[in-house]
Amino acid sequence: MILYLDCFSGISGNMFLGSMLELGIDFEWLKSELKKLNLPDEYEITAEKTERCGISGTYVNVILPHEHSHCSEHSEESSHCDNGGEHFHNHSYAHSHSHKENGLSHSHSHEDHHHSHEHEHNHEHNGSHHHIHRNLYDIHKIIDDSTLSQNVKDKAKNIFQFVANAESKIHNKPFEELHFHEVGATDSIIDIVGAAICLEKLKPEKIYASSVALGSGFVHCAHGKIPVPAPATLEILKAGKIPGYTSDIKSELVTPTGAAILATIVDEFRCCPEMILHSTAYGAGTRDNPVPNMLRILMGETLNSAKTQNTGSVTEAVFQVDDMTGEALGFLMEKLFTAGAVDVYFSSIYMKKNRPAVKVTVLYKKELHEKITHIIFKHSSTLGFRFCEKERIEMSRKIETIKSSDGNLGEVKIKTAEYKDIKKESIEYEALKKTADALGLSLDELSKKFFKER
Repeated sequence: MILYLDCFSGISGNMFLGSMLELGIDFEWLKSELKKLNLPDEYEITAEKTERCGISGTYVNVILPHEHSHCSEHSEESSHCDNGGEHFHNHSYAHSHSHKENGLSHSHSHEDHHHSHEHEHNHEHNGSHHHIHRNLYDIHKIIDDSTLSQNVKDKAKNIFQFVANAESKIHNKPFEELHFHEVGATDSIIDIVGAAICLEKLKPEKIYASSVALGSGFVHCAHGKIPVPAPATLEILKAGKIPGYTSDIKSELVTPTGAAILATIVDEFRCCPEMILHSTAYGAGTRDNPVPNMLRILMGETLNSAKTQNTGSVTEAVFQVDDMTGEALGFLMEKLFTAGAVDVYFSSIYMKKNRPAVKVTVLYKKELHEKITHIIFKHSSTLGFRFCEKERIEMSRKIETIKSSDGNLGEVKIKTAEYKDIKKESIEYEALKKTADALGLSLDELSKKFFKER
């Protein structure tokens, strides 16, 4: 399965999350995974169906406790006023243009005609409540202390690193002197970690993306007008080798979070590959632009993959030996598997003069031929071997983890193989064995209990 990100109207963190929900990620499940970050009182996340230019999509919003109605949008509506920074700030920056609400005042500024009233929290509060500040290492600790998988943690930290590197360069400050404002940090953590969670769930084989629409115009900040895209965003585009183009839309279409997600997850920027389309998804932003303010993601399989998913070829190498010990043969097999062989097996045979011998068969991908050849000659006694390409057909396979409904049986991995209308299922032996031993059941009894619950 592949994903194609069509960034015709830019990208932001919440637009990406909205697209993920449209691709089938369960919202309640996502919220439960995000709770593993242990930030219970710092945010609320919502998702709703909406329309942009008549196209239906999903809008995700991270609502923070101290947000006001005019600054609750944390996505592509930002003004990035700290010299183009979305999240980090140092304490020498401030905004103009005051607002008061519920006795709390803060300031920001933006260009009247082309920039909306929402921004990404780069404001300085003059009110009574205190904001926490976090640097990159504080963010890493929050992620590392969570119970999320290591893969999710690593991907989220990689995304944050792109943002941190850009901000460090823009502000000419080391990481430890750059701080995320509380309001900017929490929604960034949710957007970025949420993206990593969703991708681990979908497990795409490849992710492609189009060139990115950047918008155009200026945003007006305390230090004057800065061009779109903001400097921090440009740094991430450069570091991630992300192709982009300006457009007639007088808005900031790409946030640093969105750019950092692209820089981390995309395998190749290109036109949409030929594919058999399974799903389309639209993650909505908040703007009402002439072009739908949405990120579109296509999910499917490449045309080549769709045609050949059950067929393929492997190289088969065969040779016979009659002078190797069992230990030496075992060592040879281990080396071949470590090198990437698809399969290795031994057959008992009789050679000339009725000598008992072993026939060694090795299956491997064509690109491993030199590597396999070297191992065979180094670790076996043969002086040569035969090899040829073999066509093969396979049932498509997948593995899923299931838990018993009452929790008493633990969890196991079930392997499912399918070909047309034929379906076969089996439970992974090691997990089944461990549970059977613990409960005093036979493998057959336990297997039947799990399959009964499916």
